[in-house]
Amino acid sequence: MGSRTASSESDSGSLRWKGERTFRQSRLRSGVCLLSLLSLLWIGCGDDDDPPTDPGGDPDPVELPDLVAEEVATFQVVDLEVRVDRDGQLTEGKRIDNEAYAIFISSLWIGGMVAGEPHANIAWDGGSPWSNFSSLVNGEPIGPYIVTSDHLANEEIEWPIAHGYPTNDDGEPVVYGDSMVWSALRTATDRQLNGPTSSPMPGLEIGMSVFGVADEDLDNVLFLRYDIHNGSDQIWDDVYVGLYSDSDLSFIGPPGGNRTMYIGDQGITVTYAGTLPMNQPQWMSAFAFLTTPTEDAPQHRVTSHRLMVKNAEDLYGETNFTTPEQVLWAMQGLTNLGSPMIDPSTGEGTLFAVDGDPSSGTGWIDNPPRDVRGLMSSGPFTIEADGTETVFAIWLLAEGDDFAGARAAVIGSVIRARREAYRLVVGRTE
Repeated sequence: MGSRTASSESDSGSLRWKGERTFRQSRLRSGVCLLSLLSLLWIGCGDDDDPPTDPGGDPDPVELPDLVAEEVATFQVVDLEVRVDRDGQLTEGKRIDNEAYAIFISSLWIGGMVAGEPHANIAWDGGSPWSNFSSLVNGEPIGPYIVTSDHLANEEIEWPIAHGYPTNDDGEPVVYGDSMVWSALRTATDRQLNGPTSSPMPGLEIGMSVFGVADEDLDNVLFLRYDIHNGSDQIWDDVYVGLYSDSDLSFIGPPGGNRTMYIGDQGITVTYAGTLPMNQPQWMSAFAFLTTPTEDAPQHRVTSHRLMVKNAEDLYGETNFTTPEQVLWAMQGLTNLGSPMIDPSTGEGTLFAVDGDPSSGTGWIDNPPRDVRGLMSSGPFTIEADGTETVFAIWLLAEGDDFAGARAAVIGSVIRARREAYRLVVGRTE
């Protein structure tokens, strides 16, 4: 893949995280802090006539962390915890102060047409194998790594830049946010692929970054960045990306008692406790795109929102979801048969499932409560041979005194995250 950076250019500007911490900045900051500390010690010790005494000997060296590829990286930042595995999955996402998780599995989906044939890479909860992604490159794990600014000071680390680890304009490794998990994702070669995983994208190379920002306005948000590289010599046409989520809010309601909704004017997919009265305190798990390569998408880069139903054999069921072509149909907002979704409240075709208002009971409402999945997608776009595109998204948990309050908290969190992401990443607000 070469030692390319994780930077990408778009019409709106560079997508490099401008709040990143670099190796050079870390060493400079450490030097300034050390000089300041020595000055304070000199001033505060002894009389004017007595210079400070030399205690003798060199101080104990500070042990810097090494870069270690984990089987599963348990990542904590601010108020959230999530596990990142070698199959490109986020699992068991939860608040640090709560034992019950809100995400069972979540993943990026990507699919497209290559030489006239459908191809797709997914991770899901609908059948085995669960994923055709892998962090194994030629049998060697390239992630997931938990990375902090302390790692940047370790000059002994051999950074996996050749595999897509992000760098700044000077080619130095960076850490997005205050800490992150990074993985290289390729097509899995260590398992039998079948069904919807049977025909992966040729030459797929992804750098996956999960990170957080220590900010009181973003303490319930995790940022998800995917730098997607076409390492083949073929054009990827009609490419779609999706955010798949199997969310469980069992800590505020019975297992399997959730519902999904889509907030269309904000482009947010939400899981909420479908058995709780509207006037009771609520928690919601939500995903949103910050940026994708799709330009012509009025709903914040979202072009479809589709149901995925567990243990069902119907238009949206996972049981009869068996081909890469159906993966593309799902990300295009179509049913398992490739037909338009029908809004039961209007009888009309739609690309956006369950976009009604549960508080008023109007529009398409997810019913009955169940073990839900959601798929929010963006596309189509093209990735040329040896081309790279970036998908930037968030996951968050929000609470409110009632349904309306929790919904407002979700929207407020997404608006803040979008504002900060655009300011920090592309140097402007939107």
